[in-house]
Amino acid sequence: MLPTGLRLQYAEGGPADRPPVVLMPGMGDSWRSFWPVLECLTPRVHWLALSPRGHGGSDHPSTGFSVGDYAADLLAFLDVVQIRRAVLVGHSSSTLPERQLAASLPARVAGLVMIGAPLTLSGSPEARQFADTVLAGLEDPVSDEFLDQLGVMTVGGQLPDAFAEMLARESRLVPARVWQQTFAGLLAHDGVAGLDRVTCPVLLVWGDADPLVGPAEQRSLCAHLPQATLSVVPGAGHSPHWQHPALVAAHVERFLDALPGGPRRRRSPVR
Repeated sequence: MLPTGLRLQYAEGGPADRPPVVLMPGMGDSWRSFWPVLECLTPRVHWLALSPRGHGGSDHPSTGFSVGDYAADLLAFLDVVQIRRAVLVGHSSSTLPERQLAASLPARVAGLVMIGAPLTLSGSPEARQFADTVLAGLEDPVSDEFLDQLGVMTVGGQLPDAFAEMLARESRLVPARVWQQTFAGLLAHDGVAGLDRVTCPVLLVWGDADPLVGPAEQRSLCAHLPQATLSVVPGAGHSPHWQHPALVAAHVERFLDALPGGPRRRRSPVR
């Protein structure tokens, strides 16, 4: 539980004495969306996978779904689990609160891995149209038609049936108002502001068949983040960690191995 009283669902694996890697999924997904990658990581990686507010088994408050709210939750989570410095791994929309945290408190972030990261949704006519035509009419329970449409947008290829069914099941846990308020928060957030204050190493993982985030956005992120490295996953769509989890896991581990010093976890106080 966070100091605000909010309960966040998370899972943890790997040796506790290793540098921590904290993973946060994109809009509509829970921590379980990272499961294919987690299965491919070697046992030496210490990971914590988080379901953001309004998602999965985390609490579903009535408000608080801006990029700043998600960033504040992430910082509070790091404090509660006594992680003073972490590598943050995010997918799609979650990369915005993660890099906001890296910009505002660089001492807390040892590195950023951003999968399918947009530059910004602010000012995007396509994003505004999606909000006005698709999300505006969304009602509970969220329909299979909406989830199928989302699947077409986020996956460039077939997924194993059991995993695809799990993703849909977890997405159904997200109320319509959370989809709407989270996306409204993304539209209101300037994703470019503050990028010059991100000083940690950055890895961008991008599928070259991504229909939502194009190569120009990746080039622009690299221009704003000169310390960033771009790893392209051929043939992958917006979610390369679902289509090619072993490859993405290998990219993450190489990134961890190359970090200077690496993240640290506080020692628990002696009682």
